[in-house]
Amino acid sequence: MSTNYNLDPGFWYTIEMAAVDLCECDLNTDGKCDMQDWLLFGGDWGRTDCGTPPGSGNDPNDCECDLNMDGKCDMQDWLLFGEDWGRTDCPTP
Repeated sequence: MSTNYNLDPGFWYTIEMAAVDLCECDLNTDGKCDMQDWLLFGGDWGRTDCGTPPGSGNDPNDCECDLNMDGKCDMQDWLLFGEDWGRTDCPTP
């Protein structure tokens, strides 16, 4: 086993990143899934025109609740939203 931990020039070092457990329901990125996120989610509930092409008058990412990016806010998104509901340890950008 090596005991040399010097960072010598000319050598490549690899740093492994730990897996980050994201919260899909943390829509306002405040680190928790709470009622503020629920209100954002509900604001677009039922829409079927999410992710419309640029130049069509709509922002391409204009539906907060389209978590699976299929163009609509429906029960599949609701199930994703509910998986992390109540968490207070969500990673923030």
